Amino acid sequence: MYIKTSKKWQSVLDFSMIVLGTLIMGFAFSVFLEPNDISTGGFSALSMIINTLFEKIGVKGIPTSAIYLVLNIGLYLLALKTLGKRFAIRALVGILSFSLGMQVFNMIDFNITYELLISAVFGGSIMGIGVGLVVRFGGSTGGSDMIASIMKSKKPNASLGSFIIMVDMVIIGL
Repeated sequence: MYIKTSKKWQSVLDFSMIVLGTLIMGFAFSVFLEPNDISTGGFSALSMIINTLFEKIGVKGIPTSAIYLVLNIGLYLLALKTLGKRFAIRALVGILSFSLGMQVFNMIDFNITYELLISAVFGGSIMGIGVGLVVRFGGSTGGSDMIASIMKSKKPNASLGSFIIMVDMVIIGL
């Protein structure tokens, strides 16, 4: 959805929508999904898994958002090399703002308790809206959509959504 504006204002709109989308994702993740141990796929789910493993071996207190950031460092460098500076800047904004959203919404006690199915539906739907905004405005949140973007650069005729689903299936399988 591109509004007829100058290039500068289009960039402001794009970055604003990427940040809005990632904050929506952070809300869904921290309020509905993580508290109920619902795996979404992507690096956010991988971060949850790693956090759970750390807790089982006695390492507590590492925020999922910090694990998410660490997981994305190498992938980000690969994307910078493969997909270019423009994509990398948008991805960096997406990664940082999603991690910040995860952390901020995790600190707020919304005192919401839902059945597992309701949390999965709400969390998944809200997360999907956020991801849709980020991808629609040319951003990335790291993780599976960044891997999918790298794969798409190698196979331009394939669908980005198909690549995201393939990567998420592997992570959910873990």
